[in-house]
Parts: sequence; C-alpha cells; structure tokens
Amino acid sequence: AEYMGEGKLLHSRLQRVLINCCLPFAPVRSPPSSRLLRNPRRGVRERRRRTASVSGSRAEIHQEEISFFRPLGEIGVDFAVKMKGCQNDNADGCTEAASKPTTNSFKADDLVINPSTTLKEKPDPNGLVFGTVFTDNMLFIEWSFTSGWDVPQIKPLENLSVHPAISALHYAVELFEGMKAYRGVDGKIRLFRPRLNMDRMLRSAARATLPGFDKEELLQCIQKLVEVEKEWVPYSTSASLYIRPTLIGTEPSLGVKKPSRAILYVILSPVGPYFSSGAFNPISLWADPKYVRAWKGGTGDCKLGGNYGSSIYAQREAMELGCQQVLWLYGDDHQITEVGTMNL
Repeated sequence: AEYMGEGKLLHSRLQRVLINCCLPFAPVRSPPSSRLLRNPRRGVRERRRRTASVSGSRAEIHQEEISFFRPLGEIGVDFAVKMKGCQNDNADGCTEAASKPTTNSFKADDLVINPSTTLKEKPDPNGLVFGTVFTDNMLFIEWSFTSGWDVPQIKPLENLSVHPAISALHYAVELFEGMKAYRGVDGKIRLFRPRLNMDRMLRSAARATLPGFDKEELLQCIQKLVEVEKEWVPYSTSASLYIRPTLIGTEPSLGVKKPSRAILYVILSPVGPYFSSGAFNPISLWADPKYVRAWKGGTGDCKLGGNYGSSIYAQREAMELGCQQVLWLYGDDHQITEVGTMNL
C-alpha cells in the first residue's frame, strides 16, 4: 500500500474516523522511504501528502399518549398498534425485513427461565449514574436464517461471545430500544407506552435487514423479565428501571450484506435522572449548522447505533462550550429536527 502511495491516505482516513468517534489515534507518519512515490496506476512520480484536520415553551402532553401508561398486568392487545410497514418518506426500503414480522417468531409461552442464584445488592436510587448498574438477569434469543428463532431464555447476565467479524461490529448492523418501568405510589410496576417502542424496534429491524418478530410476543417476554427483576425497580419517584432491548447481526463475515444470524437480548438498568441538573430542570442546548444528524432518505426514524456513535463528536464540542446537549439543525434554513437524547 505504501508503494502505491496509499498507506498514508488510508491512515489519514482512519484518523479522521477515530477523531469523529472520539477514539484515540496515533499521528500520521511518513513512509520510511522518500515521499515521492510511484503510482503504478498512472505511471508517473507524484508527491502525495494527506493530513487529517480537526475543526476546532413546554410540549403539550396529549391524553391519547398517556393512555399507553398501563400496569404490567393490564397490558392487553386492545392497545396494540398494527405494523403496516414504514410510512416515513425518510426511510426508503424499510418495509421489508429479513423475515416477515410475525412469521416464525419466538413465543412467550416457550420462555425458559433459569435465573441467577447469585444476587447483587440493590443500589441506592439517589446515587444512580445512568446506565452503569445492571440487574442480575437478561433476556436472550438467537436467530438464524436456516432455523429461525430459538426459544427465548431468561438467564444470568453475562458477556456475549461473538466472532470478531460479525456485521454488528464492522457495519453497525444493529439496533436498540429504550423504555422504562416505573413503580407507582401504589406499589404497582408500569411500563410507559411499550407498544410504541415495539413498533419502532420492528421498523428499525426492517431497515437494518435484521429478522422480524412478533411484537406482542417480545413484549410479553420483556414483561416476564421485569417481573423476575421486580425488586430492581426503584422505590422512588425520581428513579426507574431502564429497559434496553437490542438486536445485532452476528454472522461472521466481512461481506456487506443482510446477516444470516442474529441475537436479540434485553438488559435492565436502574437509573435516576439522565442529566445531573435533575429530572425537572431545564438544560442548555448548543446548535451549529455544520453538523447534521438526520436527513431525508436517512435512518433518523430508526433507533440504530450508528445514529448515535456519529453524534458523539458534536456532543463533546457542545459540552466543551458549556452546553449539555446538541440541538440538531437541517437544511439551508436551519430547520430544528431534534435534540441528541430526546425529541422536541
């Protein structure tokens, strides 16, 4: 690669990617020989120099929205929203999943529960840092193109063992969701609008060419996991149990294609307010039109990890300027689209 004059170019491109992802990098070094390298494709001697640069009113809450706030035991099919494919103009081609959404899905009735026998101490809900403490168990389901979905399992929380070539690591063929379980003043545990999360998760799976599933079956499995981990739901009005469903492509191949293997898992984490300012205090926003997070034809309507990883660089710049979040703009007229961790 260095003989062709491409070594430094590739290194520079990698360096730019690392900078944008806020990852460490080594400085670009010159080739061991002269910088005048022969390019056999052109048959001429040319000077190649490549460097990487671093650029230095409250929303109304509608009643129909609250209607999805139901106790775990009261969640019924009458509140389900039927998936009709993605109707968003910004998600071309998102109506076809790797498998039909409700065909050959796993079943909650087949759920195998082998909970952990070693239980961790529950943390103080007043000292929780978002996403750093996890419960004892997880939901785990494997899928393959040849066999379909395996039986769902609730088992002790453990590390995943995957091949280093899986598509989730190389091409971000993965998605996630985020919702919460709350303990009410009556002691009951409730999920907030879980079916809307299931709708978006299925839409994201279609866009990422990951396998489809029956939304109700997954929701029942999640409900059972929360039931197993009910003592992890904080007895607090300012804390809750965060639920993180995740679906990743696990085919061990470097080909850029629809994966033939996948894992769906759900982990739980007790959390307090996301921002240090508290749950009901305003936060500061930073806006700069040089950064764009979502655009027409993109994946902004799907909850994919790539949407978030590429936003960290701008988020860091906002924090260096004393702001807590980025207000994302789009277009020549700087239309307001969203904030990094919430909708406007």
